[in-house]
Parts: sequence; C-alpha cells; structure tokens
Amino acid sequence: MQTQPSEMASRSSVKAFSCRCCSGLKSKQAISLNVGMSRYGISTNYGKASSLQAQEGRLGLRKCVQSNEGRSLLSEIDTTGDHWNEDNSAHFLELGELFVPGRAEQLTTIVDLLPAHPSEIFTVVELGAGAGHLAQAVLEKFPCCHYLALDGSERMREHLARKLDSFRDRLEILPFELAEQAWRQTLPSPLRCVLSSLCVHHLTGPQKRQLFIEIAQRLETGGALLLADLVEPPTQRVAQLFARQYDEMVREQSLAQRGNLSGYEQFCEMKWNYFIHDYGSANPDPIDHPSPLSEQVCWLGEGGFSTASCFWMRAGHAIFGGYK
Repeated sequence: MQTQPSEMASRSSVKAFSCRCCSGLKSKQAISLNVGMSRYGISTNYGKASSLQAQEGRLGLRKCVQSNEGRSLLSEIDTTGDHWNEDNSAHFLELGELFVPGRAEQLTTIVDLLPAHPSEIFTVVELGAGAGHLAQAVLEKFPCCHYLALDGSERMREHLARKLDSFRDRLEILPFELAEQAWRQTLPSPLRCVLSSLCVHHLTGPQKRQLFIEIAQRLETGGALLLADLVEPPTQRVAQLFARQYDEMVREQSLAQRGNLSGYEQFCEMKWNYFIHDYGSANPDPIDHPSPLSEQVCWLGEGGFSTASCFWMRAGHAIFGGYK
C-alpha cells in the first residue's frame, strides 16, 4: 500500500530532523569496505578537485551570544525548513535510540577515525549535531578540541546546550540550513574535521558533490570529512537485504532497551524503513535523497580528498569519508 499524502507529510516531518539529532550505525558483523578494490572499480587516490558552480546562499551562521557565565544564548532565528516542525524534535529524542541502528558502535567508529591525537588543539564542525551524542563523545576523547555544533532545529540547539553544558568553554552551537551556501564560507580556520550523521542524504546528488568540494577547500591538510548516512542500494535485491537487516536491528534494539517489541512496532507503524517504504516507490519520501555509496566516494575524490573510502556498512547505512 502506498503512503497517502497526509501520512507522507507526517512521516517526512519526523524523519527530516533525524538528520540533525541522531547518530549511529551498527552491525554485529561489521563490513569494512575498501572502495578502492577492483570489484567497485573505484580508486581511493585522486588528483585535483573538479569545479562545480556554487549556488547562492540565503542564510549564513550567526554566532551565539555568550552570557557572563559563558552559557550560549541560542539564536531565535528559525532556520528550520517547512518540511518538519519543532514538535517532532522531542519525540525523536525518545525514539532515536530505537530507530538509529547501533548508535554506540557508530560513535566509537567515527571517533576512532578522527585525524587527531587526544592532546592536540584543533577544531571540529558537526553538521546536524542534534541530540549531542557524537559531540559528547568527541569532546570527551579530545579535551583540547574546539567543537562547532550546527543544527537547524531551535529545540535541538537548546537540548545541545543543556546536554553539553559542561563543555561550554570549548563549544559553540549555531543555527544553519544544510542546503545553504553562506555558512560554508564562514567556517572556522584552521579546520581539522567535519562530521555528520544521517544528514547529508537530504541533499540531492549535485548538492552533495558541491558540499564535498567546499568542505575540502576549508579543511587543513590532513583533515577529514566523515559521514554516517543512508545510502541508495544499487539493486532491488540489495534493497531487500538492507530492509531485512534494518528491521532485524530495530527489533533487537527494542528488545534490548524495552524488553519487548513496542519500539519495533512503532518503527513499523511509522513506516520508517526507507528500503521498504521509499526505495523504488512511486511516492517516496520527498526529503530523502540517498545516493549510491560508490558515487559518493568518487565525488569525494573529485572534490579534493586524496584518500576516500567506506569504513563500515550494514543495513543500508554506511560510515564513509575522505582525508585531504
């Protein structure tokens, strides 16, 4: 049965902010892909970036005003798109642990991939920082780093400020709109790493490609762009595999966290599994634009990253990125 328009709008609004507030990918049988292998036909070493014409941006970053105690007074500017509303943010704070595949393993994987020593002073930017789990993990492991957390939801920015209050001396929380251009020109310099989880798949292929180019231009030599995201399956058979794996993982997480299948039942009722309800559908969720993993790795190389690869993958979710 196809999703009705009203149902689609409701599901889209909840899923839209998941890119801003959740982090995580897991597998009990984690697959480490070297996309430079001949079976993928992709080299992980590349030359100069290709050029793509940038789009004009409407909004940039606005720095948080600091109180005397150093606490961020968060922006009242609403950069949230009309495809979701703030009321869903509180809902997803509860459901993220259930619907995001293996958040803890994903956090460990990304933190381990950061190109830095724990004692170094450097800057990290996260796109769609959301619930703050990834930010907390990085700030704890790297006690000298400065962290810029960008998020399009005012409610999520407020949540970030509360959750990460103990790190406020090393933390900035700013509003942004992912598809805009202006914020990319105001990123801090030098910049060691840009991170993102379940966010970039909301951009179209050309938009992703342009983003990779612009991030590469802002990173210092040796820096990295590390993404955890939904990817488009290459065939219907692979989509069926991803769908089954995703269902199984949410079932396991529901049993582990609640002792029953109520969380999995919510997952099914909300038609959250992209590979069942959106991939190949005549009426897919309009906010989701996952791209094939192989194409994204190529775009990273073309965009200026000397090494690009996939580091983990299962259930249609991958951790991948590039080092400059």
